[in-house]
Formats: sequence, C-alpha cells, structure tokens
Amino acid sequence: MFAEEQKNHIHFIHHLISNLANDLYPLLTTISVLIGFVVLIIGFMRLTKHGKQQNMMRHYSPVSTIFHFIAGAMLISIVPTFQMLEGTFFQNTLEANPILHYAEVSTQTLDKGLQLKSLFFSCAIIIGFISLLRGLILLIKIGEGQQEGSASKVITHIIAGIVGINAHFILTYFGAL
Repeated sequence: MFAEEQKNHIHFIHHLISNLANDLYPLLTTISVLIGFVVLIIGFMRLTKHGKQQNMMRHYSPVSTIFHFIAGAMLISIVPTFQMLEGTFFQNTLEANPILHYAEVSTQTLDKGLQLKSLFFSCAIIIGFISLLRGLILLIKIGEGQQEGSASKVITHIIAGIVGINAHFILTYFGAL
C-alpha cells in the first residue's frame, strides 16, 4: 500500500515537471517574443517622433527609446539570451528548454527526494524567467523617468532571474546540494 502511494506521488511529480517543460515554458517564450516585437515596434514609432518639431507637448526620452530597442531585442531572442548569460556567468551550456533536463531526470529515478529537487529547479527556472521579463520591462520605465522603475529594481529583477534560472548550479557551487 505504501509503495503504491509513493509511486503515485512520484508519477504526480513527474507529470508536473513534464507539464512545466512541455506547456508552460514554450508558452512563456512565445509570449516574450510577442512582447519583444511590440516593444521594438513602439521603439521604432518613438524613433520617428524624435525628429518632429510639432511634438512640443510630449517629450520622448532618447534613453527610453534605446532601452526599448535593448529590451525588445533581448525579449525576441530570450532563449539565446539565457544561453549567453549562463555560458558567461556559469560556464555551463543550457539547452533550448532547460526544464526538459529535469523531466528526463524525473523519469529515470524513483527517488522522491530527487523528484522534488527536479520539481523545485523547474519552478525556479519559470520564476527566474518571469523575473527576467519583469526586469526588462522595468528597464524601459527607467528611461521614461517613471517612479515604478528604479535602477535598483531592474538590477534586482535581472539578477534574481539569472539566479533563478541557474539555481541548481549556484546551490551546487555553495555546497548546499
């Protein structure tokens, strides 16, 4: 009875990880690419308004326009950006969908602890991804001088995103795993 219940828990955890890998992560990458295209279009529209003299009512910050292009380019190429960040900071190559690695680990083992670690790291990747997206959107607000986007928030979100995506490496480095 206990073995059957444990097998059900392990199957449930594997199901959660595979749902994260096959459904949620591709959806988030698609949404980030769409947001990136919109941000780039807004950046190009702002670029055309910088040269017009009749827009004295509204001032368009050149810094914000540059941040539109930076954030849009990073959002469009989010997976290569992840691979670049991980390769730069952590000397590790990341696949296009990093959660698939944890899905493979969860199918190869019946250890409940290892399954929970895989689930934790899969969720950390999703949370890191969302934090990095938020940091890039706040980067645009810094250029416009809005109070919502301060430089410390942007840096915090981007670093938290990088740490969340690379949580397994960081915990291994500090000896916590």
